[in-house]
Amino acid sequence: MIDGNQCTVAFYVDDNKISHKDPKVVTRVIEQLSEHFGDLKIQRGNKFDLLGMDVELKNKKVHISMVNHLKDAIETYETGLGMTSRKLPSTPGKANIFNNGKESDQLNKKESEIFHTVTAKLLHACKQARLDIEPVVAYLCTRVSCSTEADRVKLDHLIRYLKRTLNDVRVVGARDLKTLLCWIDAAYAVYPNMRGQTGGTMSFGTGVIHRQSSKQKLNSKSSTESEVIAVSEYLPFHIWVKNFLKYQGYEVNDNIVFQDNQSAIRLKTNGRNSCTGNSRHIDIQYFFVKDRVDKGEFRIEYCKTEDMIPDFFTKPLQGHLFRKFRDLIMGYENIPEKYFNITKIKEDVGLSNQENLICCNVETLDAKTRGDDRNESRITEGTEDVQIDNGRGRDKEKGGKKNEKEDSLNAVGDVGTGKVIRTEGRKVSWSEIVSGKRWENKNK
Repeated sequence: MIDGNQCTVAFYVDDNKISHKDPKVVTRVIEQLSEHFGDLKIQRGNKFDLLGMDVELKNKKVHISMVNHLKDAIETYETGLGMTSRKLPSTPGKANIFNNGKESDQLNKKESEIFHTVTAKLLHACKQARLDIEPVVAYLCTRVSCSTEADRVKLDHLIRYLKRTLNDVRVVGARDLKTLLCWIDAAYAVYPNMRGQTGGTMSFGTGVIHRQSSKQKLNSKSSTESEVIAVSEYLPFHIWVKNFLKYQGYEVNDNIVFQDNQSAIRLKTNGRNSCTGNSRHIDIQYFFVKDRVDKGEFRIEYCKTEDMIPDFFTKPLQGHLFRKFRDLIMGYENIPEKYFNITKIKEDVGLSNQENLICCNVETLDAKTRGDDRNESRITEGTEDVQIDNGRGRDKEKGGKKNEKEDSLNAVGDVGTGKVIRTEGRKVSWSEIVSGKRWENKNK
């Protein structure tokens, strides 16, 4: 703290960046550094270059581009390996990016070194300015030690995409610094060794301030487990950003983590209490999230899969979804207002107006009690009830399909802590409950 305000000095080997509310304090810090290191090359103002980035502050937003750095990477590739086509694709990678082409020929030593060099250059670019190429670069980084002709084709595709979008700029801004939005997603068993991909991102309203696209470090047995692992891998970055802002003098009041897997949400909010036989093996380290939730450091909310921004970082999207998420990630479109208003999110998935929902009791009616061969759960409220058929114990001769759900209470948890709207006493299927379908409000 200097003169009552935070002064931050970031060092990158022999480059550094200084920030403080008062320009005079920055001048004093520069003078102290000059006394120790000698003459310094100093850039001040709203436009400067740093570590290959051209940075400009305008209209209260930061614009970052790396045109010269990308030109160098493209030239290195064209000179060393040569382009395979003149066609300029509209996406950085094809849908089969995770197929490593095991039967493809290995690149020779010289070609492999060029592949490694170009990938390393693009890795720097995707971390700073070109977030739209990160999923492809993340995969190519796993191939630098054993690159094949199939990998070279994927790099060639990416280089041609960069030639088409060479002048694209990353834009970062903020609606405010009191609401931090975070999305965490996972793609299950997408690699040949059946490991998943983690994708995560954070935003204050325009563009993203941080993101991750990485191969998971262990195999998982289900998509739910992959989601739990993804949160465990990405959440430390989220916590770090919150703490960094705190010491800059900005306290985050509303800290929201979005997920699209209801089972994973229950595991992270209830911990071992929501574990069944399919999830009891998950290591305790992946439940540290529950401790953070219990302390009120953040809350987890449900978000529809088609609105999950980090889906962009878990797989090579194509077409409309690629363009939609790319514009949000690069800052060409603002994050939709509904993410800052959870009521709107719940309206999208049919969970709105929960303050008017009727609290119901759940009792399990097993086959012995009913006197037949079916198990059902009854949601009761007063003298009326709604029956939920959980599909267990059906007569196989009638073609009934058994449901693997073990606890009918989970059905109620899926729509909001034991709250369900009654529907004239009719039977309600399990799929309707877990989908969060909007029920008729008895209080209307």
